[in-house]
Amino acid sequence: MSDIPRPDGPDINIGGSMMRTIWVLTGISILVVGLRLYAQFVSRHLDLGDAIMTLSMICGVLLCSMLTTQHHYGLGRHFFYLSPTQRVLAIKFNFLGQAFGIMGPAFGRMASCLLMLKLFGTKQRLRQLLWFIFWESLVVNAITLILVFVQCKDVQSLWDPAGHPPVCWSPKVQEYTGFVQGALNSATDLALTILPATIFWTLQINMRLKLGLGFLLSLSIFAFIACIIKTVLLQSLGEREDFTFNTVPFFTWVIAEITLVNIAASVPLIRPLFKRPSTHAGNTSYEMNNRYALTNKGSRLRSRDVESGKHSIDNTSEENILPIEGVTVARGGSGVEVDKNGIMLSTSYVVSYNENGKKDGMPGKKVRGLPGASPH
Repeated sequence: MSDIPRPDGPDINIGGSMMRTIWVLTGISILVVGLRLYAQFVSRHLDLGDAIMTLSMICGVLLCSMLTTQHHYGLGRHFFYLSPTQRVLAIKFNFLGQAFGIMGPAFGRMASCLLMLKLFGTKQRLRQLLWFIFWESLVVNAITLILVFVQCKDVQSLWDPAGHPPVCWSPKVQEYTGFVQGALNSATDLALTILPATIFWTLQINMRLKLGLGFLLSLSIFAFIACIIKTVLLQSLGEREDFTFNTVPFFTWVIAEITLVNIAASVPLIRPLFKRPSTHAGNTSYEMNNRYALTNKGSRLRSRDVESGKHSIDNTSEENILPIEGVTVARGGSGVEVDKNGIMLSTSYVVSYNENGKKDGMPGKKVRGLPGASPH
């Protein structure tokens, strides 16, 4: 105990308030993600993004469990006042929990990228940018996770230096690695905030609808703020002399980051659960998914299905404000096709009868028009 400096204050425990905060935040995350999965299930649109979001939520729960166990062994108390066994176990569960704290937000950001690919992925450059962010989030955070556990020759030296004499890198290495990771994650959150806001601002739609949808898809700004604060607090990981006391604010903000990332990637998909059913033909109450149900490249509805109303799409509702390349939609009684540039091509037909009473069909010309505007 002589090699551990005595703190200025008494043996207090600040972990209790932390436990209440992180479990409330985790409960909110479970609720929001659960509603997302339910909404996706009832609309039959469960996909890879939902699976990755589930992984993010599970990481948040496991991190909370690790922190709760660590609290049992002394998280929130000054390291000086803990017994040797408590010190070892508290630090052990701290490092085990870091794995979930690193990958939880990463999975959430990856799910956000997949959501934006569904909603806005009609242009090649935008798709390439979103896929870059997707893989960058995975690679950067996976490398950070690996570096945490390879910094010592014997991994047990991380939490039991007395029993396993350490041959390790300087604790500053983990601190600096965390700064780089935090900076890149913050940049990712900022990009995921700006992209939808920029896209919605250029659309010719109702201002209230524009602001509402833009806000829902820009909630990652709060995750950006949480990530910045967490990155600033990273230096506590390098302060091993009072590790169990100094890291409490840091891990509180890690949980806040996971929660906010999950909310930002899930709220846009649960909005239709609270929206009244639309009266437009071809619409359902689950409007958000109607649009990207047809985003597979090259998918095309047959004209007779459109005319019969079997697959008609109301292009004036918010889920269809962005055109889908290669999809024929119904407008009035005419077929409207969207080309690769987002321009609508309308094909009209002139029907006449000859002197024998037989119907003659004359193909009309294609008229180019702006998305959402009448081609006639």
